[in-house]
Amino acid sequence: MIKIIRIERFAYTDEGVFGTLYNEGFYCSTLENPWLNNRQYISCIPSGVYRIRRGDFKGRYPNFELLKVPNRWAIEFHRGNTIKDTMGCILVGEQFRIDQQYNKYWITKSTITMDKFMHSMSNFKEAILVIKSK
Repeated sequence: MIKIIRIERFAYTDEGVFGTLYNEGFYCSTLENPWLNNRQYISCIPSGVYRIRRGDFKGRYPNFELLKVPNRWAIEFHRGNTIKDTMGCILVGEQFRIDQQYNKYWITKSTITMDKFMHSMSNFKEAILVIKSK
């Protein structure tokens, strides 16, 4: 059986690209870098269909890595709260927060959410990720 998860992006801002990840009963917020022409470490990845594989984030905790992203490498799901944490990767969190007075955007409870995401994927070593923009 092929596992399919999806991210639906709904907001593109200078402070990041925001979306929702869906995985059969589990969902969470996502945060990525703004679109900067798919440049390594500083841009979100293009919308599309990707294979993901279980790995670990710098040897510190389990995660999933995206494979065969055109002109990119080392793209992972990992913990973090602001685009300063992304390194061109996909951050997961419980909810979005916006402080319009200070023009700050972030996601909350990333560590807990990453653990829940990995638990939701516990029976899978690989899956398909579909990223769509609204």
